[in-house]
Amino acid sequence: MIFARSVNTSNRIAMKKVKQTFRTPLHLACSDDELCPVFGYVHFLNGMAYATDAHILVEQSIDLYCDVVNKDMLNGHSIHRDAYKFISKCQEAEAIDTGIRCTTKDGAQFFYPWPDMSAMKLPDFKKVMSFTSEATPVIGIRPHYMKILDKVLYKTRGSSIRCDLQGDNGAIMVTVPEMVNQCAMWMPVNVD
Repeated sequence: MIFARSVNTSNRIAMKKVKQTFRTPLHLACSDDELCPVFGYVHFLNGMAYATDAHILVEQSIDLYCDVVNKDMLNGHSIHRDAYKFISKCQEAEAIDTGIRCTTKDGAQFFYPWPDMSAMKLPDFKKVMSFTSEATPVIGIRPHYMKILDKVLYKTRGSSIRCDLQGDNGAIMVTVPEMVNQCAMWMPVNVD
């Protein structure tokens, strides 16, 4: 005997609310080194989000890889990696002039004020991201960072990551060819 139950999937889809928060785990590319606290933040500058731990630097377009409400209000601000991680798990995040308001899936509300970054000097991310590709016979890498980049860079299932080398001691430029306006720099290690 077969029992069938009718399920109206259109009602389920209509009830499911779309998440409006950060889409990529950029906090994974941040440092937890207390001696260099500026690297513990995700920075939003000129339409791009930046995260670095001094070994890798990730740059992503806010327009393409962020679903925060009023995302233009992120510009010029930074968010600590722990706050970014929490906000990413929320149902909705809204940037306002004093910080970010977020709501969890169960309706709890939180507020993260913009941190005072005036005592910290931000790196010139655009200058660091300048790159000239060069062939090299040998390069040393730490696989741990490839795992982080695999998680942080936005890509579709089956996408490939492209690595361009800048000599045996120069940075490695990491991109996902079909996903524009994001890239990462990865510092090689000496393997003599």
